[in-house]
Amino acid sequence: MIHGILDSADSFAIADDSIINFLLEKGFEVWAANNRGTKYGCTHETLKNTSKEFWDFSFDEFAKHDVPTFYKTALEISGAEKLTLIGHSQGTSQSFAALSESEELQSKTERFIALAPVVIMNRFTQTPHLLYWVDKFKVVEIFKGLGIEYVT
Repeated sequence: MIHGILDSADSFAIADDSIINFLLEKGFEVWAANNRGTKYGCTHETLKNTSKEFWDFSFDEFAKHDVPTFYKTALEISGAEKLTLIGHSQGTSQSFAALSESEELQSKTERFIALAPVVIMNRFTQTPHLLYWVDKFKVVEIFKGLGIEYVT
């Protein structure tokens, strides 16, 4: 499972009737990944999470490096040959990109379930959505003014 933007794998597990609990009760082994930049993904071997370089990544890196790493870890530890990938929102975007670029990942995917897939972000900043307000109030500039340079 790969979560959506501004979220973490917690979203799949926070309620007693969560999707993770449901799948576990049905006998499935469940792996929930956390993307870079989440509260669980803020460490690096050489970079500090306060550096601009730490935050210099995009969906491309998620698709090229992170999704294959999620697969490798889950398959190695579980001993399975294939997995079912469940993505939510941003998790679908990075999964679509990774699967479209890698025949190896395709061959290791039993099925892909895309929950609330992001295809086009049309009119995204025209409605009262969190990122609309981030843009409207120039939150990035405010953070920079406070000396928080790694927010880009």
